[in-house]
Amino acid sequence: MEIEILFSEAITKAVTNLNSESQINWTPVITTLGGALIGAAASIIPQKFILNDQQKREADAIRSAFNAEIKSITDIIEKRKLKKEVIEHINFLKKENSDDFKITFEVRISNNYNINYKENIGKIGLLEKNAANNIVRFYHILDSIICDIGPEGHIAKEGGKLNDFISLKELFDDLSETSKGII
Repeated sequence: MEIEILFSEAITKAVTNLNSESQINWTPVITTLGGALIGAAASIIPQKFILNDQQKREADAIRSAFNAEIKSITDIIEKRKLKKEVIEHINFLKKENSDDFKITFEVRISNNYNINYKENIGKIGLLEKNAANNIVRFYHILDSIICDIGPEGHIAKEGGKLNDFISLKELFDDLSETSKGII
C-alpha cells in the first residue's frame, strides 16, 4: 500500500512540474505509465511472497520426508544389530590372526530403501546448505556400505578380511554420526 502511495505522489508531482513548464499536456502519458508501474509492482511483489512461501512449505515437506526415511534406515540398522555383528567379525578375525582368513557377510536390502532420496534429490537445493550436505553424505555412506555387504557386495560374495570389516565399522560410525546431524 505504501508503494502505491509513493508512486501516486511521485506521479502527481511529475505531472504538475511537466504541465507548468510545457505546452504539451503530459498528464495522460504520465498517468498511464504510472498506472502500469503500480500495476506491475502490485502483481510482482505479492507473487514473490507467494513463491517464497511455496518454496518454504516444499522445503519443510522434503526435510520431513528425508528425516523420516533416514530415521527408518538407522532404526533398522540398529534393530538388526548390523554394527554389532561387524564388531563381532572384527574380534573373531583378530583372534584368528590370519591375513588370509575371510568371512562372508550379506544383508538383503530392499530396492526401495531410498525411494524418498531418489524422488527428491533434484529438490535438495531447497534445503539449508548444511542439511543438504548431510543428507547427500548420509546416502553416499549408506551406498558404500551396501556395495560391501549388499547381495552383490564384495564382502557378501567373496568374504572380507580384517581390514574390510574395520573399514565397514568406520562407515557405520560415520553413518550414525551423519544421521545425528539430520534427524
